[in-house]
Amino acid sequence: KGDARDYEITYYGCDRKCLPLSKGQKNKTSGCKDEECHTTDGPSCYRGEEDAFGNGRNVYFSAISAKLSGYKNYCKNYAIVMLLTGEKKPLMIKTRIVDTCGNCKQYHLDLGKESFEKLLPLKKGIANVIWGIYTEDGEEKKLIYNSSNDQSKKTAKAFGVSFNELVNAFSTTAKSLARSSNVTTNISFGKPGNGNGNNNNPKPSSSKPKPTTANKKLPTSRDRCGPNVAVCAKGLCCSKYGWCDKTKQHCGSGCQPQYGMCD
Repeated sequence: KGDARDYEITYYGCDRKCLPLSKGQKNKTSGCKDEECHTTDGPSCYRGEEDAFGNGRNVYFSAISAKLSGYKNYCKNYAIVMLLTGEKKPLMIKTRIVDTCGNCKQYHLDLGKESFEKLLPLKKGIANVIWGIYTEDGEEKKLIYNSSNDQSKKTAKAFGVSFNELVNAFSTTAKSLARSSNVTTNISFGKPGNGNGNNNNPKPSSSKPKPTTANKKLPTSRDRCGPNVAVCAKGLCCSKYGWCDKTKQHCGSGCQPQYGMCD
């Protein structure tokens, strides 16, 4: 990561089958033994690999720099990112912040392998981006970009907008994406939800949850939850938007007690 600068992305980690495995388990598993695969060992925002990645959880993930002010407060929030490479590439991806990077520049974002591949081929390695940190409720904690970068300016020109308009559109679309169940969407320069891509902004369900007896038939999950979906694993809360975790945002207002713990 030493070659990556501020406002750029790189990637780390390996195939999803290896993510939930401990260091010892990786060393015994074909395809999981190499050094790059071990970069996901001991994710600092979770109690271990199984907690972070078990049951297909957090396949799209990222690590933020330990030099970022208040970085510890951003654990388990979303890092949402879009390329600024001088071309019209509207795809945005939502990743879970699972770890920190001690040797990364302050505004550098390290994406999990599959997250990076959504945006670029791995052989590209590094790219200029706009990215931000968002809560599950869509609150923007940080918005990070380099307005003086030539690639940033060329990207706005490719979209036919000013750079400020591009930033505002990214911010608005990212807030909507954070609230949705989608992993990706396309940047929208209109009203959120009416642009290209699956830029949905679902509202919490107003229908009454099914009786508890019916919930016994649902699978247990560490990811999605709610009516006709799943019940959260022991100790996790089901947020009003249908995600399992144990943060204040998940366990507080709107938490669904029929599908997990609640404060």
